[in-house]
Amino acid sequence: RAPGITPVGISAGLRVLLELPPGGPSAAELAERAAARSIELFPVGRFHHHGEPVPDGIVLGYGALPEHAFEAGLRALGELFADTFPH
Repeated sequence: RAPGITPVGISAGLRVLLELPPGGPSAAELAERAAARSIELFPVGRFHHHGEPVPDGIVLGYGALPEHAFEAGLRALGELFADTFPH
C-alpha cells in the first residue's frame, strides 16, 4: 500500500521503524493524519539524541494490539498509507 515506506527492525520485537520516503508528508504530519483515524503513531524524532542524524520516520508499536483487532488495525493503517502515499 505504500511502496516508498521502508520497514526497519521488524524482527526485533514489539515495534517497527517505518522510514518515510522523501518528498511526502513528515512523520509529524503522518501522525496527525493517523490520530484523526484513531491510530497512534510516534515520529522517530521523539526517540533520538540531538545532534545525531536520523531518517524521517515513525515508530509503530504492535505488541499491545489485541489479537482480535490486529487485522482491522492493519487494514486501517493500509488505508491511511494508501490515502497518504498514492501510487
